[in-house]
Amino acid sequence: METQQETIIQKILNFKFTVRQRLRYHIVMFGIGAIIKIFKMLNNYRKHRKILIKINQYNQARLAKIAGLKINLPNFSQEKLESILNASVSQLKEMLKKNEVTSEDLVNIFSHRCREIGLKEYYCITEFDYERAIEFAKVLDQKRLEDPNIVDSQPLYGVPVSIKDFFDVKGISTSMGCANRLERIQQDDGLTVKLIKISGGIPFVKTNVPQLGMSFETINRIYGRTLNPWDKTRYPGGSSGGEAVCVATRCSPLGVGTDFGGSIRSPASFNGLYGFKPTSGRIPLQVQSMYAPTQRGETIIKTSIGPICKNMDDCILLMEALNHKELLNIKLNEGLLHQLYVPFDKEILYGKNQQKLKIGFLKTLDEFDASLANQRAVQMTVDGLREQGHELVEIQIPNIERLIYIFYQLCSMDGLKGYEHQLGDEDYLEVYKLITIPFYCPAKLKKLIELFLKLTGQKRNYKALSIMKQENTAQDYLIVSDEVQTLKKQVLKYLEDLNIQAIIMPCFTTPALKHNTSAKIGLATSYLYIWNVLNFPAGVVPVTEVRDDEQHYNNTKIKDKMTSVINEEMKGSAKLPVNVQIVTLPNKDELCLNLMKQIDDKFQFYKNRKLPL
Repeated sequence: METQQETIIQKILNFKFTVRQRLRYHIVMFGIGAIIKIFKMLNNYRKHRKILIKINQYNQARLAKIAGLKINLPNFSQEKLESILNASVSQLKEMLKKNEVTSEDLVNIFSHRCREIGLKEYYCITEFDYERAIEFAKVLDQKRLEDPNIVDSQPLYGVPVSIKDFFDVKGISTSMGCANRLERIQQDDGLTVKLIKISGGIPFVKTNVPQLGMSFETINRIYGRTLNPWDKTRYPGGSSGGEAVCVATRCSPLGVGTDFGGSIRSPASFNGLYGFKPTSGRIPLQVQSMYAPTQRGETIIKTSIGPICKNMDDCILLMEALNHKELLNIKLNEGLLHQLYVPFDKEILYGKNQQKLKIGFLKTLDEFDASLANQRAVQMTVDGLREQGHELVEIQIPNIERLIYIFYQLCSMDGLKGYEHQLGDEDYLEVYKLITIPFYCPAKLKKLIELFLKLTGQKRNYKALSIMKQENTAQDYLIVSDEVQTLKKQVLKYLEDLNIQAIIMPCFTTPALKHNTSAKIGLATSYLYIWNVLNFPAGVVPVTEVRDDEQHYNNTKIKDKMTSVINEEMKGSAKLPVNVQIVTLPNKDELCLNLMKQIDDKFQFYKNRKLPL
């Protein structure tokens, strides 16, 4: 029996295809493979078509509902309307106190502008919460009539506030720009919206974000592409791009955004606004509906909540609103358990007993040179602070290259499973296609791409690609997390040894560039996200604009594909706003806001300029 089995096995091992048989075999296998691919393509097409139909039906209902809103615009003169649209929060509150306008008027004025301009022209508005906003405005108006001084008791009393899509608003979906999430209608307001209401603010619209919220181009299949009001051919930043455009077009007095890798600061800078990323944890973050489980589990780089405004005073008021003393009474399950309420130090915040500081500055990063306009903005700020008596010294942040690339490593440790969870059957938009290559191509092909990038001098792209792995273990994540803590300690020691209390630097490599370029120059965001890795508070303030002789990128030392893309897109950038970034040590949020205010008082960007619309 054993001899018979051995004979059969031997025959199988010795069996050889003839040439004709081999040809037939390959033809059959090719046919099977082609059929499988065609089946997959048809299945993907079916899924994609189903998603597009779903989005189309959703938008038909959404736009019909918005068009049907009976927004009663008050019978004010054009001059008065302009004064309201240009007013700061403090000025609006003064108008309310003098009974020159009502909160109901304000909701109607800004809602009407959102519908006519924000929704139809700049695509920055996603959803209206008009009915609830009007009802809340009526309640606040009644209380104000009974006691006009109540306006002074709350930082945002009676003023409309726009809300980034990421925040939960009762009765509205939190989509994150993903069709898969449109049915997630929230049953209650999130903590951030509750804090705004407690502070007297009136949430009235939600604003657009990129698909998945991880791009500085604000575009998705549901609400479209948000346009920069300074130049519609350029991106507005992200992921709080819709929020920034809403404020820049005066569709909202002020708004609230989130910042995980520059998502407040990039749109604020590209739109000539004021944006602030607090130390993460200073403002409680409710994350139940924002991310997938693997992303909620990321605790090394934490999201921050902060303001996007058209002046510094409004930034400070919104920070006070989000840091409301009512947080002492908030249920623990509504925030994060490790976060404690820390009231703002008003002495530092408002500059009482102002001390002179030793401030470090850097005009560019060796790994990604800033444009001439962005470097000049830093030099202007340095000169201005020196005039005010501060000591300014040039510095070099230690291990900056590793800080830059470790962000990408941490964000991709789950192999993009979080993104897949949020997308469902929807496909990535083009802005993500280059980023996702390392995770969806065969390992051998990835190695070939890495080799090609290295041989063709694309060293920056090579470094970013090489650290992204399809598979990571819990041990890998913990080791990288430990490295972040080590890097943070080294940076803190360097700054503390020099007695550096703040840093002035560019907020981005360039001013706003053209649409469809973000995926090609992802590392240009380095100036922003290194402070998310380190969890330092950071803000941006407009100080100047691009000059005619600065519409290029010839100053960079590195010559690669990213350089040529930027050099081309810098053409036609004259007159675009240029912001500077202010950074302070962890939990020194009040000092950062105070320095931002000092810089703004010095340059007064809008003293002789107007918002773009």
